[in-house]
Amino acid sequence: MDRATDGAPLAGDRPGPAGPTTGERGPRPAPVGERVAPVGERVAAVHDDVHNLFRALENPGADVSDPRRGGRAFDALVAAISAHLSSMRLALYPRIRRALPGARDQVRDLERGAREMASVMRAMEQHLRGDVHRPGESMGELHAGLKALFEVHEETETALVGRLEATWSLEEGRRFARKTDASMRHAPTRPHPHLPRSRWLLRPAVGATARWDHVLDTLEARSVAGRPVRQPAPPAGPVANPGPGRPRRP
Repeated sequence: MDRATDGAPLAGDRPGPAGPTTGERGPRPAPVGERVAPVGERVAAVHDDVHNLFRALENPGADVSDPRRGGRAFDALVAAISAHLSSMRLALYPRIRRALPGARDQVRDLERGAREMASVMRAMEQHLRGDVHRPGESMGELHAGLKALFEVHEETETALVGRLEATWSLEEGRRFARKTDASMRHAPTRPHPHLPRSRWLLRPAVGATARWDHVLDTLEARSVAGRPVRQPAPPAGPVANPGPGRPRRP
């Protein structure tokens, strides 16, 4: 087994059945009688949630009571894709290279696509922040490009994971699946397209960026997988019925 671990809880604002639990470290042993979802199911769950988040951005709905809804969906989408790509690159892809003959070129394509997706997500963040050096593509063009890249990624990765699982014993599959939760909890939640490509430098770089990402997520109350969604702050304005002895705000 690889010393690295892989994670694939459901993306977005809700944890999956085996989703992350903040503050825990290491894999959790499954209770007696509890079914451990195979890695393929976990990867498919991430893919499905990412597509749901794409749809949420494309169809925000008529409800405008929460003006931060679009931003939350975008944050959740970026966090889901970023964490998934990072954990796959560290844990799953090295294993695929060793276990599956002729898969090296496909893994190389997955890694190249992951860097492209990170660059697109970074460009989308620049648009949202109003960066004067943002790229010339519109948000709509970047969104469409990110979705197309992810669909190619999903097709290739699903096929490789299916082949990989066919090489595992039942216990090996369970052991690897139980490690996925720990990996996802410690993965970056923001795009980092310029991380080192060397395996020896990549692991410490990912660890450092992930810790900083999690600090920023907490400071910004950012919507990421496995964390509760904060309700919008009440609108500013006069305080109704302030009561005796309490001044009314202007």
